[in-house]
Amino acid sequence: MKVTLSNGIEVNLRTPATWKAWGMAECRYPEVQPPVTTSTTVTGQEISMSIDDDPGYLLAVKEREKKVNSTASELIMLLALKDVKVPDGWTPDVYADEFMYVNPDWKPREGAVGVKLDYIEYELLAAPKDFALVQSFINESTDVDQDEVDSIVKSFQS
Repeated sequence: MKVTLSNGIEVNLRTPATWKAWGMAECRYPEVQPPVTTSTTVTGQEISMSIDDDPGYLLAVKEREKKVNSTASELIMLLALKDVKVPDGWTPDVYADEFMYVNPDWKPREGAVGVKLDYIEYELLAAPKDFALVQSFINESTDVDQDEVDSIVKSFQS
């Protein structure tokens, strides 16, 4: 589906295989295992129990979820905007001073795919309505309900 963004650029949107993107993101970051404690019962038998409420474990699970969500979202956007080409000479460095003012550790993504992601994020879909247009297409074409997306996003913001 071809759409024209608010900056006048026409892009071809493809239906991404979201299930594949999520699966690949899940595989990239191994499941976090809870710590295990071993005890000896009064009969001398050893038993092992996982500590599912361990603060370190819960923090690691939350960090993994953020990485999986970020990676899957990036891959889905790349799949939906597969035909987008980064203009010759474009680099995210044009925004470096502003981003580093807010976050001194900011760095552009690495590699050709990283540059393409930066171009999509900082240039192509910089206008919220353009991002919303592409996101709506992805949601509708993959049969995802926007209320479901909003509830998932809110669950990760807390």
